[in-house]
Amino acid sequence: MFFKNAVIYQMTQPADVLISALRAMIEEHTFTRCAHNSAISTGFIPPFNAGAGLFHEQTGAFMFRVKQQVKQIPASAVNEMLAEKVEEIEAEQGRKVFRKERLNLKDEIILELLPTAIPTSKTFTAYIDTRLNMLLVDASSPSAAEKVLDFVRNTVGGCPVIIPVVDHSPEVAMTNWLRGSADKYFTPSSSCKLHNHDGCTITIKNEDLSSHGVEGLLNDGKVVQCLQVDWGDHKVRFTLHAPHIFKGIHFSEELIRDAEQDGDDELAVFDADMALMVGTFQQMIPQVGAAFGKWLEQDFLDLEAD
Repeated sequence: MFFKNAVIYQMTQPADVLISALRAMIEEHTFTRCAHNSAISTGFIPPFNAGAGLFHEQTGAFMFRVKQQVKQIPASAVNEMLAEKVEEIEAEQGRKVFRKERLNLKDEIILELLPTAIPTSKTFTAYIDTRLNMLLVDASSPSAAEKVLDFVRNTVGGCPVIIPVVDHSPEVAMTNWLRGSADKYFTPSSSCKLHNHDGCTITIKNEDLSSHGVEGLLNDGKVVQCLQVDWGDHKVRFTLHAPHIFKGIHFSEELIRDAEQDGDDELAVFDADMALMVGTFQQMIPQVGAAFGKWLEQDFLDLEAD
């Protein structure tokens, strides 16, 4: 259940407000499969297993999972059928089919095809952290994470979050890390992406980022767009795409082993894993903020980086 990615949002109200709203409404929005003539269905599913509740609380965190099922109809098939229909109408009725009618015909074709379309599903796990007053979504991109936020908004009538902002430029800070101005919390690993203002991008993987070759690229004006880093004496490795976007998160075997539970109690194992992940993020996220100056607009929180 460890997050592979994390898109982080800052709550603009106390986290308990949203948690209380979700507790009250979550049962009314459980997932059901796409109906016969529906293109999409979204709902909550248990974060632990099918027999458990629709949310799970541990270590000051409220975890939930959203499943979205979509019926994909190839655009090429729709366009081909639309062209045939338009050609048929124009030939039989001797008139031109204009844009508005074309759009109506396209909708009719999609409705005709929906019952036979094969649905595909994606699930997204998220949790609200009451200590950090943040919402974290395990998603590979902000656009994917927004699907979760949109569903939460539709469920409870709002989702009071914003993208968190830091005081220093992430590009400048991470570029300085590669130049040798090491951050005390994060160490560059072996991969990064560099770019310049002309749009030229260079991806470096599994290389020594302190090499003269990388130094030469920086001297030529390249800056860091994203950077793989190690945190906590190599306990966690991930790629910083922005201060609030972590990708490719890898928890070390040593860290996981320290939290392992003996026995066959699946819930106890889930609780231990969740406690480890949430507790790790509660230490690490304040230090991410500190690495970029500080998290802004969070003066009301006790987020001192230890």
